[in-house]
Amino acid sequence: MGKRYRNRQGHPQPTARQEWVGTLRRVDAHAGFFVPDDSTLEDLFIRGPNLAGAQDRDKVIAVPLGKGKGWAERGRVRRAEGRVIEILERGVTRLVGEVRRHGAFHYLLPLLYRFYEPIPINADDLRGAKENDRVIAALVGYQPLRAAVTEVIGPSTSTDVEMKTLVAKYEVPGGFPPAVLEESDRLPDRVLPESLPGRQDLRHLPILTIDPIDARDLDDAISFERVGSTPGRFRLGVHIADVSAYVKPGTALDDEAVSRATSIYLVDGVVPMLPPKLSNGICSLNAGVDRLALSAFLTYTQDGRLEGATFSKSVIRVRRRFHYDEIDEMLNQNRYPDGFEFMGSLSDLAQQICRRRAERGSIDFDLPEVKLVLDESGKVKDVRVLTHTASHQLIEEFMIGANEAVADYLTAKTLPMIYRVHASPEPEKLIVLEHFLHNLGIKARIRSKGAGGKGSSPDSSAAKSIALRLQTLLGGVKGGPWERVVNYQLLRSMPKALYTIANIGHFGLGSPCYCHFTSPIRRYPDLTVHRMLSAFLERRVPSKSDLKKLAVTLKETAKQSTQQEIRAMEAERESVRVKLLEDMRGRVGEIYTGTVSGVVPFGLFVQLPNTVEGLLHVSSLQDDRYVFSEITAGLVGRRTGKRYGIGDPVRVRVDRVDLPLRQLDLSVVR
Repeated sequence: MGKRYRNRQGHPQPTARQEWVGTLRRVDAHAGFFVPDDSTLEDLFIRGPNLAGAQDRDKVIAVPLGKGKGWAERGRVRRAEGRVIEILERGVTRLVGEVRRHGAFHYLLPLLYRFYEPIPINADDLRGAKENDRVIAALVGYQPLRAAVTEVIGPSTSTDVEMKTLVAKYEVPGGFPPAVLEESDRLPDRVLPESLPGRQDLRHLPILTIDPIDARDLDDAISFERVGSTPGRFRLGVHIADVSAYVKPGTALDDEAVSRATSIYLVDGVVPMLPPKLSNGICSLNAGVDRLALSAFLTYTQDGRLEGATFSKSVIRVRRRFHYDEIDEMLNQNRYPDGFEFMGSLSDLAQQICRRRAERGSIDFDLPEVKLVLDESGKVKDVRVLTHTASHQLIEEFMIGANEAVADYLTAKTLPMIYRVHASPEPEKLIVLEHFLHNLGIKARIRSKGAGGKGSSPDSSAAKSIALRLQTLLGGVKGGPWERVVNYQLLRSMPKALYTIANIGHFGLGSPCYCHFTSPIRRYPDLTVHRMLSAFLERRVPSKSDLKKLAVTLKETAKQSTQQEIRAMEAERESVRVKLLEDMRGRVGEIYTGTVSGVVPFGLFVQLPNTVEGLLHVSSLQDDRYVFSEITAGLVGRRTGKRYGIGDPVRVRVDRVDLPLRQLDLSVVR
């Protein structure tokens, strides 16, 4: 092993080429995967003896050991293995769990973490916690593991303990600090005359917003005009709340916004990035009141081709607020309110832009979105599976267009900024996807010669070829029994989109240059883009030395924003699952027709009509002895030859709900 030096954080850094720095993700009590920081390196499978005491999310140094016996696809790709040689930093220092007792000894049973053994707690470290209490505990020892209670959430039997557990697990922020609230209270409730000089007055335009009916933070609005006397040219205005006018760098408001980085939309309410005085007040584009904005004007031809874009700081007044259902009804009936007769042309333009986006390789997933309606006590009153309609497409296309236009504009000026990037899928992931499709009986060659590799450019010809083939795949399964599972599997094959100051393009959108500009109320990267755009429009671009310092700051901000976004998404999804499982707890014994969404050797994962997924264990299939077939990726009866595979309908009964472990157990009904 090579000689090491220490970085600015004091961590030893390897210099020998065979030593890799990365993060360990445990998969069970005896194994894990090492994910290298260098995206050009492959993941390593770590077997129990080679874990060296490393736990989930630890920052470690590992060395590759060569290829093991595991196969990503039979006969083609072998799994690389590795060994942990040093633990640099512990990734998990606190856990949520339940206190259990065995005789005179107490221990923590971790919940919803990749820790697979009870963790002892000394009697002096219980801090008043009793058996079966849900607690937050700090890890005070790792070899062996040892925990100390820091906070008691409540008895595991209380009705609100699961949501409190979720909030604790994801460290969802609570109320705003006093200094932040004091600063927000000093902000005006209305647009002041002294803030108008230097802004374009757009209050005469028929500006509208389109949002969910229950939305309160309205940060985007649109307008539509025909250009000159020549038919077939349109000027689309995308008007975004100018949060940068009120949230200044170096303030308590800005520090808190950086820390939160995003609003979190839990099933029972929103945890905003900015205080309500801004998010629901002076920055929200409410109808009938003046608001400061940053406006992007996009000139399109009738067939959806972008001719040019201009930008300005502006003052606007939304003439009318619409919600999605209203717009869909108007488009279906071809009847529009006075002053908004252009809505039909607006929808036609959105469809043409969408067509052009598809031609360049943009991929549109069709996955159900669940909206839960809760009663006053927090129980599920209704489960609505939302569909993507013309009104959603209309707003989506125009927001994508504005994001691209701003990214192109600032990039051309060589100004530092935070991009929204999405890398091309890795070849290994595409091999697994093709194998999965083959098992469904779908013949699809997704890979393209010369494509792939971590970090490859999404706008390359090879990447575009892959994207177009994925488009064809999704179109071929649309409306069929495998539509949902193929969409999910394809999504799993994709790398995560993230924020970075290095532009590598956006594979999923087929865009060579993309940023987030349209939601500064709820996303911090958008606010940084606003600041840079405003600085250029006002001709106050920082000096070269200041721009270099800003690039360093933006790099850290991008990393923080990506981490917080992932945390928010996980919290949001889990909050939906918690409420769905709470609802299912009252439906034990009921029978549903579900769809097989996954097959493993020990059973079937079945998705019910309300989108909640449960496990049908192989032991409940009592008409035969079923074994897992790698060839068909299904369970096959040895005697009867009966097969259960992905996409198959199956009648199931709800047998048990384990809310703490987020598990739903099903059995087959004949």
